[in-house]
Amino acid sequence: MIGRELEALLQADYLNIEFIIINDRSTDRTGEIIDSFAGLDHRINAIHISELPSGWLGKVNALNIATKKARGEWLLYTDADIRFEPELLKRAVSYAEENGLDHLSLLPDDRSRAEKILVPIFVLAFGAMFMARTKARNISQKGSEAFAGVGAFNLVRRTAYNKTQGFEWLKMEVIDDVGLGYMLKQFGAHSNILTAEGLLSFEWYPSLPEAIKGLEKNSFAGFAGYSYSRGVLLLLSMWCMVLLPFAVSIAYLNILMFLGLAFLYFILPAMVAIILKEKIQMKPLLVALIPIGYLFVSIALLNSMISVKREGGIRWRDTFYPLDELRKGRRVKL
Repeated sequence: MIGRELEALLQADYLNIEFIIINDRSTDRTGEIIDSFAGLDHRINAIHISELPSGWLGKVNALNIATKKARGEWLLYTDADIRFEPELLKRAVSYAEENGLDHLSLLPDDRSRAEKILVPIFVLAFGAMFMARTKARNISQKGSEAFAGVGAFNLVRRTAYNKTQGFEWLKMEVIDDVGLGYMLKQFGAHSNILTAEGLLSFEWYPSLPEAIKGLEKNSFAGFAGYSYSRGVLLLLSMWCMVLLPFAVSIAYLNILMFLGLAFLYFILPAMVAIILKEKIQMKPLLVALIPIGYLFVSIALLNSMISVKREGGIRWRDTFYPLDELRKGRRVKL
């Protein structure tokens, strides 16, 4: 996969650019593919990591190494499975400069051939909770404490990054993309988060069980901050929000109450999506089913909590991180 994404990224319509590609202890052909591209394009600096320093998460260590190697005025952090359209970088940097931004995050489209209903509503619900917890809608307002970060696209002004403690401060932060946005905001960075409709895309998980499994590492940290009490309260709140009204209406055999709740929860949001289709650009059916998505998010959170409890920490790229160390290194407070 990385070959296709690298090929697309190298087509960027942007002058004076360098690509620092980190191969972090891969066991497949990733390193070989990166080296083959580097041999054909002088703009690529291929770096291979064979050992992980003690006290560092693998991805944060890779980001730290890449930042030290980079020479540009703007730093773009992105994942290996992200597809870029050629004009995106120029448009993003121009937008950031015109609006005086120090940090711009972009939300990608999902171009995967995943299951067409369950996975998309899970993504929508997950995204809605993320935006609510970070108060991202207020992120661009002067003086706002709102923050956000997206692993697919975090564009950072070098001078703003240099004012922070750097990735050393985030070395044990599991949600490193959000952590970067949080760190920048603590030092006065002007940030914004936008959608990149048609310009940035990724392939998410092909099925709901794989999506829940894939978020096993991050969900407990991101939503509950490794606090089991907060996790339980959040689970109960999600279940009550979606299930309790229906349970009460069914218990009292009140069909009017049931129909009213069904209209409020499902039909009304779909109608709004139809009316505002040009603005929100979401399929009405998916919007209508977002409450079901919250149940899927709760399952992902519960699975993450159980996994961390059972293991006593998380395992990431064959490295085990004890829960006590993760709690000490946690920076993002949602």
